[in-house]
Amino acid sequence: MRILITTPTMNGFGVDFISTVAHRLDEYGHKIDVIQFSGTNKSKKFDVEEILVSRTLDERLPWNITTNGRWVFNWFLYRRWRRAVRRQLSEEEYDVVISDRICTTPGTLAAQDRDIPAVVITTGPAATRYDPTVTSKDKTPVFCEFTLSKKIQYPFIYSVHRWNRKAFHSAGAVVAVSEFDASITRQTFGIEPTTVYLPVPLEEYIAEERNPTKVTMLNPRTENKGLDIFLEVAERLPDVPFQIAGTLYDESIESEIEQLPNVEHLGWCNDMRQVYCDTKLLLIPSKYEEGGPRIVAEAFANGIPVVGSELGGTPEYIGNAGEVIGSHDSIERWIAAVERFLKDEEYYHEKSKIAKERSECFDVEKRARDFEAVLNQIGVNN
Repeated sequence: MRILITTPTMNGFGVDFISTVAHRLDEYGHKIDVIQFSGTNKSKKFDVEEILVSRTLDERLPWNITTNGRWVFNWFLYRRWRRAVRRQLSEEEYDVVISDRICTTPGTLAAQDRDIPAVVITTGPAATRYDPTVTSKDKTPVFCEFTLSKKIQYPFIYSVHRWNRKAFHSAGAVVAVSEFDASITRQTFGIEPTTVYLPVPLEEYIAEERNPTKVTMLNPRTENKGLDIFLEVAERLPDVPFQIAGTLYDESIESEIEQLPNVEHLGWCNDMRQVYCDTKLLLIPSKYEEGGPRIVAEAFANGIPVVGSELGGTPEYIGNAGEVIGSHDSIERWIAAVERFLKDEEYYHEKSKIAKERSECFDVEKRARDFEAVLNQIGVNN
């Protein structure tokens, strides 16, 4: 099967869903071509065509696209990306088009223009969420609930939503990374996705030797990741060692971390095995809905229980191999959960054993084969 992937970037094997699946599909004998944004990580394994789109559009807009002008940007990007994919499809013959993230809708509509089956990978509610404060399953934009900047952009938001709906309905299959993620697509667009958990090469994250003593948080790259909750818990438990791996969303927070003698900021880590070597418990205090955090799978592969917030797909991924904080802004509940894991050895070992077993839900070979089965079914139907 010859496959065209349209994506913002191929982050690499084991890093994101589409890159990991693409590498496995290549090993299974499928031919993979990729169209992605220029200036992003470029895969050396596949034929990649880069399209200059982001910077050019940035220069057209009178304000920051990541805040007030996001939906105007999306409107322009959808139109340009659809043309780029359509051009590629006219030059080469493909059996199926796979799209994800912001490229989902224009890639899928371009495939429809050329009568080629399309598969959508939705890795979270970002593609269908027009207001991050909306936590209902139905993400259809509601004008009266928008801030002023979004009300000004409403014609663009409405057009984007209409295109999203058309793309999701025209796709031969929609793959969601969790049942939570699937429920958003179901409620917003009225279609039934296929759920395939994130494929993770677990062996690449398993520490050879473990000396688990620390409570860990990973990748606090945005304020919504809940770093403030993590730091407050650390401040309230001064005798417990804590560590943070990943870049901070605000460099000024470094000084706040330095005032806590029991907290270590490791910065960016290329080899996560060392981080998991020291980790006894992983915290995910997210304040927003994530489709399915892959760090759950990485921790589970090491037998590390996870304590996470009740939002998004996090509870589903944790299952019974950790604890879910029913009210994520309750510091007392986070503290109680951490203390139980650290003080009750029998409880900890029970959850650690379950975590190790549950890691198989994310086995890269099993999940990649699940995804290939979706492609094969598309081929049969077509």
